[in-house]
Amino acid sequence: MHFLRNVLAQIPKGNAEMVLAAIRTIFAQPDAAHVHEQFSTIAVMFGRSLPKVEAMLHEAHDEWAVSDRRYLSESSMAMLERPPLEEEGVSAQLPPA
Repeated sequence: MHFLRNVLAQIPKGNAEMVLAAIRTIFAQPDAAHVHEQFSTIAVMFGRSLPKVEAMLHEAHDEWAVSDRRYLSESSMAMLERPPLEEEGVSAQLPPA
């Protein structure tokens, strides 16, 4: 993801794991309300020590807010991308043993 690569270019190498882990927590939230709350928490946290990263987050957040796939957890996306069993031609029942 270009965003994360750009963030890494703005931070000391020793902070990379912590910064990436913190940003990932934004996307791991179960719904939009929790995403917004976590986003605010992380942005404030970075604002104190990494103001460039905070600015990048706010800029990217504006882009994320108009994306079709915004604020969905990985498990939610997997459910959306999986075709229903009927479309796959697979029976929902197990075959007899």
